Amino acid sequence: MPVSRAGLAVVILLAGAHAAKSACTLETGPERTVARVIAVDTLLLDDGSRVRLANILAPRSSDGGLEPATSDSDSAARLALEQLSVGKAIRLRFDQARKDRYGVTRAHIMIRAADGRETWLQALLVASGHARVESRLGERSCVTDLLTSEDAARTNALGLWTESRHRVRAAAPPRDLTAYRGTFQIVSGTVTAVESARDLTRLLFGPDRRRAFSVSFRNTDRDILGALGGDARSLIGRTLEARGWIDQRPGSFGAPDIDVSLAGHVRIVDR
Repeated sequence: MPVSRAGLAVVILLAGAHAAKSACTLETGPERTVARVIAVDTLLLDDGSRVRLANILAPRSSDGGLEPATSDSDSAARLALEQLSVGKAIRLRFDQARKDRYGVTRAHIMIRAADGRETWLQALLVASGHARVESRLGERSCVTDLLTSEDAARTNALGLWTESRHRVRAAAPPRDLTAYRGTFQIVSGTVTAVESARDLTRLLFGPDRRRAFSVSFRNTDRDILGALGGDARSLIGRTLEARGWIDQRPGSFGAPDIDVSLAGHVRIVDR
C-alpha cells in the first residue's frame, strides 16, 4: 500500500537520525531544488539536469522473474520519493562514480532543512522499504550504512519486503535461480569451494561445481576481498549473503552467477 504522510513522517525521524550518524565519506556537490520525479529513481532538478539516486534500487515489476507482483510497491516507492523530495532544497554528494553509462549524474541526495540540517534521501527510502541497497563499482562508500537501514526494514517487513518477489533466495538448488536471470536478487547460502584463476576468484555454493550458484569477483578488487577478511578460502563453510544481477556463468551448464565486482555486494551473515 502507498505510504501515508503520517507513516512517512515517522520514517523520516528514524532514518534521519541514522543518516546524521553516517560514517561514509562523500564529496560535497552543488545545492539544487527538486522540480519533479522523472522515474522512481531519477529526479529532475531546477537547473534542468537529471540525477539518479546512487546505491539504491527501486522495486520494479520484473524483480520476481515470472512471479506476479502481489502489491503496488512500485507505485508506492514513487509516491514516497515525490513526497520526500519534490520542491525541496537538496545538496548533491558524490562517490567515486559520478555518471552512469548513459551520462546521467549519479549522486546521494541530502534534503536540506531551513536550519541547515540535512537528511539522507537514500536512507529514508531504504528504511521505509521503498528501495533495496545496490552496490556498483565506484559506489561502495555508503553501502554498509545503507544496509543497516535495509536490515531494519526487512526485519519489520516494511514496503517491498512484504512481497515474495523480493525475498532472500536460497543458493541451492541452483536451477531455481536460473528463472531470475537478468534480475537483481539477494541470495544466501554456504560456500562449499573456491576457484581461483589469474584474474578471477569464484565462490561456489554447492557440490556440483559445474552447476552450483557462484559469486565472482576480480582478484584486483581489494574492496571485496578486504571486506571478506582478505582470504577467499577461509570462507569455505561460511554463510554469505550476495546481492546483484543474476547471470549465467561462462563455461558452465547454465549455472547462475553474480559478478560482485561489476555490480553487487557480498557479506558474511553467520556470525
